[in-house]
Amino acid sequence: MSRLRKYGVEATIDFEVYEVDGVDLRADWVPAQADCEIMKDGGASTLCDNTATDEGSTYSIVLTATEMQAARLVLKVVDAATKAFLDKVVIIETYGNASAQHAMDFDDDSVRADWVDGGRLDLLLDGASTHDAAAVLAAIQAAGTHLTLIKAVTDLLPDAGALTTIAADAARLTAARAAVLTDWIDAGRLDAILDAIKAVTDAMPDSGALTTIGADAARLTAARAGALTDWIDGGRLDLLLDAVKAITDAIPDSGALSAIGTDTARLTGVRAAVLTDWINGGRLDLLLDAIKVVTDALTSAAATKLAASAGQIIQATVDTVVNTHTPTTTEFQADDVTEATTDHYKGRIVIFTSGALVGQATDITGYAKVTTIGQFTVTAMTEAPANDDTFVIV
Repeated sequence: MSRLRKYGVEATIDFEVYEVDGVDLRADWVPAQADCEIMKDGGASTLCDNTATDEGSTYSIVLTATEMQAARLVLKVVDAATKAFLDKVVIIETYGNASAQHAMDFDDDSVRADWVDGGRLDLLLDGASTHDAAAVLAAIQAAGTHLTLIKAVTDLLPDAGALTTIAADAARLTAARAAVLTDWIDAGRLDAILDAIKAVTDAMPDSGALTTIGADAARLTAARAGALTDWIDGGRLDLLLDAVKAITDAIPDSGALSAIGTDTARLTGVRAAVLTDWINGGRLDLLLDAIKVVTDALTSAAATKLAASAGQIIQATVDTVVNTHTPTTTEFQADDVTEATTDHYKGRIVIFTSGALVGQATDITGYAKVTTIGQFTVTAMTEAPANDDTFVIV
């Protein structure tokens, strides 16, 4: 049976261990850090950050907020020395995040408030006296989100079939919004590209040599125009919202759709935040303008220097397999770097382009070839990189 804990929040997991004969509890085990491993979403098992604690006849371990960032976790307790107890496995499922096993936040008081006596959904059931109450309750219990809850109830109302297409349209709209936000939020795909460009150009002796940025800026401008076209008054997504409103206004008892108005307001707020960044004088628009000022001043000689500098940028990938090496905040290995000379890259800068460290930069304080691949020592980062995280050396 799995345990339920909140996504990304530190959690204490209690467990018991049995003697090797499986009859009695083992109460005199002395835990060591090497005895406990965690596997996240079917990935590789790693040692837990903390050591288990003796609670008397049982034990517990604290999983950190970072360790709890997974949909499904498997905690394995195996004696690293001579086996003194039966191996223990604890399955943990998370909730309260889009990346969790269960997206709904069970700690949200607004969710519980809907179901208590006199709450929104309780009153909705009380008002369904002219219909099959058991069917209404079964439909609500089977639903998982606000939109599907509304659909489950209104499908049983006279002429409520007009809502059939709303759930599908709203799901597509939510997916489109999520895709746009994922790209543009801080550390998103396009934001990370801009940060990486700035990190490289700031380190160049003659950073004016950016002849190709003009073309890139034009492509970014085109992408921005495409996003704005969808969101402006009369655009594709704006028309979709208008169509949803036209349908709901015509429903005999459209009061059941009060939650849609709230969701639409939040969506409009998100759209406004995106537009604020892109309008003339916005954050990203000003960044593009600054890049253009630099590129307009470029000379042929500066472009030649840029080409030479760019040619020395090395792309590499973190590896934990070849030497079974576990990265730390100050040390990691890369299987596509094989330079044999000690401290060959000392003094250069590492910028991560994927993983939890994306956009973070640090300096190389030492380098050595370990077996067949390179090992880097750097100034401490906020966290350790993971296998297959990518980075560049500038």
